[in-house]
Amino acid sequence: MAIVGSVQVSLLEENIKPRTDLPPLLAHLRERRPENLHYIGVSFGLTLDLLRFWKKQKFAPFYVGHNPNAVTGEHTCMVLKPVDNDDIETCGTDEWDFFGPFYQDFRKKFTWLLGSSSFRTMDMQACDEVLV
Repeated sequence: MAIVGSVQVSLLEENIKPRTDLPPLLAHLRERRPENLHYIGVSFGLTLDLLRFWKKQKFAPFYVGHNPNAVTGEHTCMVLKPVDNDDIETCGTDEWDFFGPFYQDFRKKFTWLLGSSSFRTMDMQACDEVLV
């Protein structure tokens, strides 16, 4: 027995029909307001040229993979760029605001990990560029 509304009805007796009062599941993009972005991120195989390119665009690294890619030999690098957004509380101390502490933590960990076997084969100039 199932309860439909306030009446108990057997599943064999229930009259099943499509509902017509449901809102659409999808909407056209032009009908939807864009989401506010806090940052833009990019992931790529770490090379000196690519890292320099993204840093010129004001992106900062926050992650470098410990293990090189088996095919390319490159470490994964992820970079972020804060986006001006009125919804973000800023302290006004620097251009990185909320991202600053994460970036500083990444730099500390990366510096400490440079001595590990994970990064021994990494290009020294690329390592230097990550930290500058």
